[in-house]
Amino acid sequence: MIRIGKRARVAVMLAASSGLFAQGNGPAGKSQNSPCAPDVARIVELSIAATQRHWHAWLQYTYIRRDEDRQLDLAGQPRSEVVVVSRAILVNGAQFRQLVERDGRPLPLAEDRKQNQAIAQLKRETPKQRTERLRNEEEENMSLVGEVPGAFDFQLAGDDVVKGRPAWILQAAPHAGY
Repeated sequence: MIRIGKRARVAVMLAASSGLFAQGNGPAGKSQNSPCAPDVARIVELSIAATQRHWHAWLQYTYIRRDEDRQLDLAGQPRSEVVVVSRAILVNGAQFRQLVERDGRPLPLAEDRKQNQAIAQLKRETPKQRTERLRNEEEENMSLVGEVPGAFDFQLAGDDVVKGRPAWILQAAPHAGY
C-alpha cells in the first residue's frame, strides 16, 4: 500500500514539475511533426530532474496533511468517508509521517505508542545507520521517478496557456504490461 501512495505522489510531482519545463517558445498550434516541435523526451527528462529536486526539498518540510477519501453511490450520494490527519515531522534530520487522527478521533493508544517507539528508534540511530537508511529511502524514491520514461509512451498532445505562459500538453499512455 505504501508503494501505491508513493507512485501516486511521483505522478503528481512529475505532472506539477512538467509545467515548469514544458513551456513552448514557438507559436501555438504547432504539431509534433513540425520543425519547431519540442523534443518530448527532453521535456520528460527535465521534468524528472525537477521532480527529483522538488522531492529532496519536500522531505525537509514539516506540515500537517488531511486526506479525505469519499466513496459515492450510483446516485452520487456519500456512501462512506474516511478522513486521516497526519503530520510530517523531522526526526534526526529525516521526515517521519505521524498519524494524528482517523475520522475525527485520536489514534488508539496502542497505535500511538507504536509510532512513538518508531520515533524513539529513529532518534537512537547511529550516524552510520541513519546514512544507510536515508540512502535506501533515496534509492527507492528515485527509482520510482526513474521508472517513468520506461513505463509510459509520451506524445505531444497540443499546447495551451497556463497562468499566462505558453505550455505544451503531453499525453502519457502506459506501456503494455507495465
